Amino acid sequence: MANPLYYRDFQYIPCDVPDRDNLIKDDDDDEGNDCEQSDIVSIVLNMGYVPDEVFSAFNFATGFHKQFKPAMDSYLAKKGKPSIDEKKLKAIEARQSLEAQPKGNNKLLSALTKAF
Repeated sequence: MANPLYYRDFQYIPCDVPDRDNLIKDDDDDEGNDCEQSDIVSIVLNMGYVPDEVFSAFNFATGFHKQFKPAMDSYLAKKGKPSIDEKKLKAIEARQSLEAQPKGNNKLLSALTKAF
């Protein structure tokens, strides 16, 4: 999903975009699941990297985020790795740091490397 053309084709809005739930419109009245349509794109494209113990409990249905995210966070905690929210916060901080730098200062790779 690094290519902006793919963002458009898959109607994907990355999780580090501030207030992305306000940008995503879905076809139901449940405002708690608006990001699911974008999240499912990322999950399906990265299915091969989802641990078996997490994926075996995954259900392709509305509300999947209520089981998937806690299952991933549990798996990451067992491995001593940062949670999804911690990774998201680092990505947002890296983006804000880059936006605050003067134009022409190419530290993108450095900032993203630190974020992950």
